[in-house]
Amino acid sequence: MYKRTDTVRAAVKETELESRTIRGFSVCTLGVVQGHSYWMDAITLQQVLELGNAITTGVKSRFTHPGLCSDGLGKYLGRATNFRIENNRVLADLKLPSVSDTGPEGNLGQYVLDLATEDPASFGASIVFAPDERAEKEFVAKNLNKERKFISPDKSNIENFPHVRIAKLRAVDVVDEPAANPDGFFGDKQELLSRGENVLNWIFSETDLV
Repeated sequence: MYKRTDTVRAAVKETELESRTIRGFSVCTLGVVQGHSYWMDAITLQQVLELGNAITTGVKSRFTHPGLCSDGLGKYLGRATNFRIENNRVLADLKLPSVSDTGPEGNLGQYVLDLATEDPASFGASIVFAPDERAEKEFVAKNLNKERKFISPDKSNIENFPHVRIAKLRAVDVVDEPAANPDGFFGDKQELLSRGENVLNWIFSETDLV
């Protein structure tokens, strides 16, 4: 099963309108994965960097995550490349080809470019990944106290959340709060499907489904 992180918000470094490239957006950051009770440490960030750069064509990016009632094909934005680590964050560049302006969901590419240019602080990303469960369990086993309780070696992880280990990086999706979308950006059908998906996620407790 693929998992996904909450939205990471940070001002992008530069938006090149001519090349349709958003440079230096935050992919993920050191610390707790809010809402999921997991911890991203320096090893996690290094894994995201290496896995991201290993995909020579770039890691695909979509406008919001696909879900139980929606497919990601019509929300393709582009590819994230040039992964690097700065100030405890993994950064990348997102190039939005012209095809992202003509999808069935509308002119998503231009919307994201405008958002990054006019209000970069609201720009958000969330990675979709396959966890390395074996490595996660081994890490826990190596850090058990006498009472067999996991104690994180990272002193900042005061809640002793399990540390994330990543086997495969699937996507770096652009995610924003619904209130930030212009009125009417999605039709009534999309809104209905989104509400239905939330109900299904609650019923099956599969909030990490892609």
